[in-house]
Amino acid sequence: MTEGLPQTARNVRIGELDRVLERDPDAIEARYERAGLLREQGAFEEAKRDYLELIKRKPTDFRALNDFGALVLNAGYRDAARSLFGEAVRHHPDNPSGRVNLATLLYLLGEHAEARVHFEAALRADPAHIHAHRGMGNLLAEMGDQAGARLHRDRGFRNHAVTTLPYRGEASPIAVLLLVAAAGGNIPTASLLDDRIFQTTVLVAEYADPKTPLPRHDLVFNSIGDADLCREGLNAACSILARTSRPVINHPAAVLKTGRAANAERLRALPHVVTPRMVTLPKHLLAGSQAAAVIAKNGFAFPFLLRAPGFHTGRYFVRVETLQDLGAALPALPSDDVWLMEQLDARDGDGLYRKFRVMIVDRKLYPLHLAISRDWKVHYFRADMAHSGENRQKEVKRERDPAGLAVRCQHEGFHAAGDDVHEPANRDQISHQGDDLNLRRVGARQKPDHRGDEKAGGNTFEHDLDPTVQQQFAADGEHGALQLGAQHGGEAAEQRRDKRTDEIRAQDDRPEPAHAGEVASREIGHHRQDDRDRALGKELLA
Repeated sequence: MTEGLPQTARNVRIGELDRVLERDPDAIEARYERAGLLREQGAFEEAKRDYLELIKRKPTDFRALNDFGALVLNAGYRDAARSLFGEAVRHHPDNPSGRVNLATLLYLLGEHAEARVHFEAALRADPAHIHAHRGMGNLLAEMGDQAGARLHRDRGFRNHAVTTLPYRGEASPIAVLLLVAAAGGNIPTASLLDDRIFQTTVLVAEYADPKTPLPRHDLVFNSIGDADLCREGLNAACSILARTSRPVINHPAAVLKTGRAANAERLRALPHVVTPRMVTLPKHLLAGSQAAAVIAKNGFAFPFLLRAPGFHTGRYFVRVETLQDLGAALPALPSDDVWLMEQLDARDGDGLYRKFRVMIVDRKLYPLHLAISRDWKVHYFRADMAHSGENRQKEVKRERDPAGLAVRCQHEGFHAAGDDVHEPANRDQISHQGDDLNLRRVGARQKPDHRGDEKAGGNTFEHDLDPTVQQQFAADGEHGALQLGAQHGGEAAEQRRDKRTDEIRAQDDRPEPAHAGEVASREIGHHRQDDRDRALGKELLA
């Protein structure tokens, strides 16, 4: 086993394998081991060459197809990964790990019907496959089947609540206990917890056994960030912390106060801050003949905003202007309760909507970006930034602390968090549209003259998704399946600029390729992608 070897030992082992392959280029096991070590080190080009050689020699080898898929996906090649995972499934249809990998990727891309086919196939092959159950739990939650989601999560997490991630450093590590929620709503941490410094043990809070001692740890990092979606997980995390005296980053008791409706109510008292009125109502009260009376009784009138709790990036979030609009919108919301929200006029003097994202680290403010849009539903990836140099210059010039943010920062008591606010025409105020306060995104800020896509510059799906356990596609040689995909994977589908336009073809109907490496290269070059994907695609095609 080479997983988790420190850097020095890996380098020594790679040198030994180099010598083996110099003597015998057809030594499949040696090449496979070296490819895995290179992948772990982040040596993309070297690992890519080994995987291409492996597939050239053994075009149907499951390990090579699967691990190459993990490598290219983490480098940003989603279509290439789809082709490689698809080939692994086509040649090994009874391997549940391959099915789970492909299903999880499809789920992340928003292709839920096809994802379900492969999750179900994995469970037929192995009814106890924990990652298949976890994936099905995510999928059913996305579809609004909370009872079914809970059943599969119970089977995926019960008695499997603890995962120790590999440590690859040389010195004694700092031991981190990372608390996550099975329901999702967790912040990305792969870019924060360097596995050369930290030994991370992941604990799924809802399924933690109170009779089992906590894993050894020097500090606790609570990554559960969504107070609306993860109340059960946050309460469980509070109980876990009662059993330790170690330092805690982002105490779950503080996160519990930060649901959208709670924020709107609490922050209304702050100077210079305007928040919308919000009310939570059972969806069925708005679906019948009494809807108009219910709306009026709660002090609302058309138009207003309607939103499903627990979703982000504008998903299940609509503006309704009439009772007919309301009737059309309600069936699409996958929740029993909905929020009615007052729509504030957050336009600036030019009639545009400006939305700031500000990161809070140790109570200090760090501007991340400014999104400028003609649409009331503002997100950086769909705002008027990619093709407007003027807006990007405004972003550079306007990075400042809007009034009231410093006050809010002190009130919340977080070590690390993120916040979105609007700046209307009256710049003495900020408009807080009921956003939750969490750290959903952490990463290098893209340059303003780069693509106006919030994903630009990111390394993996980490910047798009909320991971349940690991924000990483695990290769076959490490874990046998994806270590739990993300929750609410449709967020990735909305943000994805390279949406696939071809019809999904059944795996068994695909023509036999020359070898999967060629398929990966063709896929990378064929579909519309961002600048980074195109550049990488040219390199693979070289």
